[in-house]
Amino acid sequence: MELLHLFYITLFIVVLTKLLLHPKKQLPPSPPGALPILGHLRLVFTPLHRTLDTLSKQYGQYMFLKLGKRKVLVLSSPSAIEECINKNDMAFANRPRTVAGDYLSYDYTVLALSNYGHHWRTLRRITTTEIFSASSLLASSGVRRDAVRCLLRELYKSTREDAIGDGLLDTEDNKWFFGLLKDTHVPSLFMGPGDYIPIMRYFDVFKIEKILSGISKKRDVFFDEMLEKFRKETSVEKNSKSMLDVFFALQKENPEQYNNVIIKGMIVTMFTAGTDTSALTLEWAMSLLLNHPEVLLKARTELANNIDSNRLLEDSDLANLPYIQSIIQETLRLYPPVPFLVPHESSRECTVGKYDVPSGTILVANAWAIHRDPKVWPEPDKFMPERFMQSTQSESREFKFIPFGIGRRGCPGGGLATRVMALTLASLLQCFEWEKVGDGPVDMSEGNGFTLPKAQSLEAWCKPRPEMLNALSQA
Repeated sequence: MELLHLFYITLFIVVLTKLLLHPKKQLPPSPPGALPILGHLRLVFTPLHRTLDTLSKQYGQYMFLKLGKRKVLVLSSPSAIEECINKNDMAFANRPRTVAGDYLSYDYTVLALSNYGHHWRTLRRITTTEIFSASSLLASSGVRRDAVRCLLRELYKSTREDAIGDGLLDTEDNKWFFGLLKDTHVPSLFMGPGDYIPIMRYFDVFKIEKILSGISKKRDVFFDEMLEKFRKETSVEKNSKSMLDVFFALQKENPEQYNNVIIKGMIVTMFTAGTDTSALTLEWAMSLLLNHPEVLLKARTELANNIDSNRLLEDSDLANLPYIQSIIQETLRLYPPVPFLVPHESSRECTVGKYDVPSGTILVANAWAIHRDPKVWPEPDKFMPERFMQSTQSESREFKFIPFGIGRRGCPGGGLATRVMALTLASLLQCFEWEKVGDGPVDMSEGNGFTLPKAQSLEAWCKPRPEMLNALSQA
């Protein structure tokens, strides 16, 4: 009997000690009915940003999900973003590992997918100081000018060769216009069935790993050939400095640290982050302008007041085109090209608000939901570029406008992206007249994917503006 009493006393002490030292975790609110193995996957429908916005309105700005084996924390308010990505920035500085990342990230050495540490800091410093600094952007302005003028030449050529009747052109017959950059996108941040249910990776039911392996090999051959070609051209005197010129110079100084794998990884990052997203934003912007002719007229007026009609605009002209820059900002608010910020992953247990977040939790911030929140943005569904004009900005937009992320893992190329998009949009408006196809509005339905494409590609009519014919012919 004494031994039994001793056993119960010992058990009580052990349980009490465990409760005192390891109290029950208070996880963020979560939808009920998580299934074994699947978790909350049954609740996930496309478009995902709208589905999770609906769930977050019911369960709060911090919402915890079990998606198969993955633990996911969904953020849907500026204060939640500030708490996690600002105050707990170090805890959420890593990236989750994925099936696609295993094949497409050069062993997670690329900037976008590498975990926080010395290697990541080195790559980040390079991009910040050598590629996206003010002086670097100025030095590379010629590259952007040449790229935009190539687009203008091709579009002008198409209108001359394929003119229909009154000289208008149906851009649906010229897929390159809004489709060229999209086709180069590599979905290296894609998460598939095997990321949530590991056994599916073993069987590779959907042949995802076979496809990714093929992409990886073809891409590597392409990049090797491209590097060899550009390396031969570095000895040729050029008027502008490209990204590869920077990398080759760094490689010459330190060949081990900046080997070809690292350079190819940086190219992957630039392609993935800067091509598809920019093309999508321009397509959304043109669609919005065609549906809002009063905004299009204001943009044309700004161009006429600041740019001579006998020349094509330059990168340096953007400082005098704040309204067109505001159109890009408002487009990014309404249709962020990546509706969720690139996922973070917690490297340790931490507390956000009053909730405990386990180590290894994937953090996704619903930028689309925050950009459409009526508590944050007056008339959030209205296309109103004026809200981004500096004269009307009365408060900080930090944590409220996050198309390029925020914190130490925010996109370092946001400034370049907005500059490229504004230059391209302004050039298209300066050189061509644009009209809708048909009498109804342009379809603004959203498609599915990691990025936010239009469900229906833009179809529009265009023709060169008479006053720009001479400049276009010499572009």
